[in-house]
Amino acid sequence: MTMETKDTYTWKRVAYQEPHVPVHSQATHSVGEAYGWGVPEGTLEQNPWDGTRFSAFKALIQKGLVLISIEIAYQQLKGTGKGKPAKNPNFKYWETYLALWKKWARWNRYLMEELLDQLRFCKTNILTDKFAKTENNQARALAHLLSNPDEYWTYNAYAGVGARVTPQAHLSWMTKFAGVMESKGWILRSGAAKGADSAFMEGCAWYNQDIFTAEHGVVAGHNAIGVLALAEKMHPAWDRLKPYVKKLMVRNIMILLGPDLDHPVKFLICWCNGTHDQPTGGTAMAIRTARFLGIPVFFSDDPEVFTKMKEHHEAGMPNGSDGYGMSRNCDHCRSYLSHEQKHYCSPKCKEAEATASAQEAEGERLAEEGYERYLENQGWEQVEQDRDFDPECY
Repeated sequence: MTMETKDTYTWKRVAYQEPHVPVHSQATHSVGEAYGWGVPEGTLEQNPWDGTRFSAFKALIQKGLVLISIEIAYQQLKGTGKGKPAKNPNFKYWETYLALWKKWARWNRYLMEELLDQLRFCKTNILTDKFAKTENNQARALAHLLSNPDEYWTYNAYAGVGARVTPQAHLSWMTKFAGVMESKGWILRSGAAKGADSAFMEGCAWYNQDIFTAEHGVVAGHNAIGVLALAEKMHPAWDRLKPYVKKLMVRNIMILLGPDLDHPVKFLICWCNGTHDQPTGGTAMAIRTARFLGIPVFFSDDPEVFTKMKEHHEAGMPNGSDGYGMSRNCDHCRSYLSHEQKHYCSPKCKEAEATASAQEAEGERLAEEGYERYLENQGWEQVEQDRDFDPECY
């Protein structure tokens, strides 16, 4: 699925209306599309989207190791309560509120696509919020994100991890590094462990970081088989690991690939036990997997770390993706490919896919021949009826 990243966001406070927007066959953002928000007239809200599922009171985001609603998180950040001004006179209301919705959207991209489908089905590009009393409301935030999908779909993320026994000097460096990266718009991914993980987390606001724990190691969906196979391949003693440790190892892979396992980080920065070429400990799993996927790995104790990072950045920072942030999988078995592999993880998969494609083509040919014989038996009247058939009528 491709996503345009051109900024087309415009909004204004208007009475609810339904301007015509062409309905597309696929949920892809097109250049020129813009989504706005408004406050509906009257007492009943004429809303084409399910407001309860996208309500700030229902939308949950992770803060540390717990889940809270966006509304509660926003009021906590204000330090006061709903309808009251923030304690900090310089509090950035809209920027903070939008950042919370960005975090939610990064973990719920499928819901954003569902919302987009609903809007197009209803032929409207206006979201409404009948409870909105200020410009900091869910309708405006979602409209902004729909108009700027790059902020939750192709955003820049990096992995900041390391050993629990990382030296204090490097912990301080990691905290400062995370702050600098946040100021440049980068999202931190880490694992919430003591030591390096916590140091990175301290350097940036919690809503600008995506944290993965062992509970996230229980994966599901179309990429579940691939990520479990990759974890088994990357760990030298997978069969001897306890179930909880296996979840931690899968968690390390999810830090690299994202909540939906299809958005690789741009690079990994860490401190590890052992040497750079032969790391040991839990961080070694993340390093091996990153190198297998073609994700650049940098070390905080490398004197030339910034020089190497700059070289990778100027070269486009290759990360084994296809250009849209999507991870690369074998076309046949869906296992993850290394940065050196193209379409198949083995000759066996390539041969099996070719056989399957040939069988599918043969089936389509036989079906076409059968349909042609059917038309011949029905006569030209049936042919004309089929020619005039319009699937849009359904």
